[in-house]
Amino acid sequence: MTRRWKAAFYPALAAVTVLLVLPAGSSLAGPSRAAKDLVYKLSVSVADGRERATEWVTWSGFWRSERPDGGIRMYTKTSRSAIHHSYATFYPNTGFSVRTGSAAFLGSAVDGSLALAAVKSYAGGNATRDGVEVTTTTPEGKTQLRFTVRGLRVVATIEERTGLIDPTESATFRIPEQQVTSVTTERFPGERPAGDVRPYWFGMKFGQRHVVTAIEHARRRPIRELVYVALYELPSAGGRSSALPGQGAPVGELQVSSQPVKSTLAQRAINAFKGSNGGLRYKPWPRTTVKLRSGERVTVVPSRSEGIGPVRAGFSVITKSTLVGVSGSVQLKNIPALARKLRRIN
Repeated sequence: MTRRWKAAFYPALAAVTVLLVLPAGSSLAGPSRAAKDLVYKLSVSVADGRERATEWVTWSGFWRSERPDGGIRMYTKTSRSAIHHSYATFYPNTGFSVRTGSAAFLGSAVDGSLALAAVKSYAGGNATRDGVEVTTTTPEGKTQLRFTVRGLRVVATIEERTGLIDPTESATFRIPEQQVTSVTTERFPGERPAGDVRPYWFGMKFGQRHVVTAIEHARRRPIRELVYVALYELPSAGGRSSALPGQGAPVGELQVSSQPVKSTLAQRAINAFKGSNGGLRYKPWPRTTVKLRSGERVTVVPSRSEGIGPVRAGFSVITKSTLVGVSGSVQLKNIPALARKLRRIN
């Protein structure tokens, strides 16, 4: 298992909305309420033929893109009241991977639609100002938008406009629960996970480090995996964190991961600590027993993954319910005292 957690994904359920189909060639003048309540279905192609897709976009910024190979990407809401939104990708051989959280947590993936900005310019009556050329094809009478985005010359044909009350009520923007294979959800620090794991952490602050976010990651196939990770940063991180897309771990970052002690991945790690890793046999890793502030006795195993010197790449703590992994540069002599600071999120 890697120490750095990246993408993954959160299932969203929604009811099928009642759609009002309007003529594909009907025009809209200005950013009317009607324009903002529409879903636009478009055939999108890049001038040089490198990319083709069918897209559905909304004024509020949610979108879905389907490619000829069956791949799907979408940016959608998880519920009517949700502050956080979801970005999902689908491939026929792997299913849906979903990432749910704040705009910073989702990163630039939410800007993946080719046609969204052009449609908003057109629907808002600003096409000419924004460099979007609007034409009507014949004999079908469909509206075409021609524009440049990310250096690509794009043609988007409006195939259909449908009325929409809320994206969470549309089958178009629903992420099918039965096809979701992995989910990564941003949690508020100290928030209990939705899955069946009893996580540990150091609290909101220890030493100079502050917890900046927490992530719950669940994978359903090929093997079940459930991990909760709290990330701690020094003030020098300046808002950076490896939890955010495209960012490496700042100096001094510590990750505290928790997974059910009886899970397949946890048992593999524990067996490796005992000296059995696949076909390899070796002396068990040194360990010690410490008492947490709660009175719980746990086993502490310093990491040997990057050497056996005075500075280690972290350590593991085995409790009755949870395998806890602390990843980051730690002085070997400080590990027992640091382990005693762990407490369970209740």
